[in-house]
Amino acid sequence: LQSIRAEHFHHLLSLEELLLYSNHISHVEEAAFSRLHNIRKIYLSWNNLSAFSFSSMHNLTHPNLRTLDLSSNKFMELPVDEVSALPAFIKNGLYLHHNPLTCSCTLYTFLSQWKQRGFSSVLDFWQEHTCLYMGKPRAVVRILESQNGLDNCSTGLGQELADTGLKVLVGRRLMVTCNTSLPQENTTYLWISPAYNFIFPPGTSNQSFRIHPNGSLEIHKAQPWNSGVYLCIAVNRRLSYNATHEVNVTVHYPKHEVESFNTGLTTLLGCVVSLVLVFIYLYMTPCRCFLCCSKPPQTPSPPQESSAQSSILCGTPPVSEGSNSRKVGSSRHVVFLEPIKEGRSEKNPKILQLRSDSDSASSVFSDCPIVQT
Repeated sequence: LQSIRAEHFHHLLSLEELLLYSNHISHVEEAAFSRLHNIRKIYLSWNNLSAFSFSSMHNLTHPNLRTLDLSSNKFMELPVDEVSALPAFIKNGLYLHHNPLTCSCTLYTFLSQWKQRGFSSVLDFWQEHTCLYMGKPRAVVRILESQNGLDNCSTGLGQELADTGLKVLVGRRLMVTCNTSLPQENTTYLWISPAYNFIFPPGTSNQSFRIHPNGSLEIHKAQPWNSGVYLCIAVNRRLSYNATHEVNVTVHYPKHEVESFNTGLTTLLGCVVSLVLVFIYLYMTPCRCFLCCSKPPQTPSPPQESSAQSSILCGTPPVSEGSNSRKVGSSRHVVFLEPIKEGRSEKNPKILQLRSDSDSASSVFSDCPIVQT
């Protein structure tokens, strides 16, 4: 195939996909696809196209078109104004990579804006978008790559335009203005929803959408499924001029701001837990010797004349005296301490002797420390 004419599709009004890649097509008539209202995909890559009528796809003449592949052709210049006026859903699927385009700030701005808006046609092939510096075939430059020589286009002609967008909470009312240069007199307005449904004046039957006389679209109670790109079409029959305006609407739920994790509060909480554990360890530790723990400690009696002290270690609770008192006493231990010298002249200290009779044993081996002289 070398050319595409409108007569080829007179009887193909329900055509949805058209694959014409890898041919020798160098010309496509302006109205070639005008009757294909159901067309979804058009593949014209790997041909000899150097021009294309983008204006024929303005004003939603192809509302279902999602892919227009013009890559790997022979485009040296792009009509940026015509391409920029296309609906967003066509821009998202308009592939123009691998064309011998001449480098310019206009081209850099054009593609940078598409990248900023997240169009798949640029994001998926951002490295394949190249241009020829001063039109020289060997001077290939990647347009969207940093340090490509087009960095000075960030001001003036190359200034990136901010994306038009509105945000609204769920259930709130939103007014979307149709910003066009057409005067309000003798101008009619039409809106296209993100679901590609036409909204005619005065609005929908369920009152969810309403079109005001100045062309503004009122969304009564915004819902999440109302998010997307809205397209306003203004038609002035007196001036025989049409204009379009796109607005990206985002409907979101209110964000509940969660308090950030406070490090100081966490530290304080950790200290309190540590103190509680310390108190539990100190005051709630189980006691192995119930009687020893329950009985308050007694202070030993002051030393007597001989200054000899003995300490009795009690390993078991006291046992009542009886016939087996001597047998019980034999299992206990007595520790003798050396006497404290009363003076330098005294050389032979007295040593405490343990009496062997039962009365002495029963009086010595008591349940409390005893100091004897």
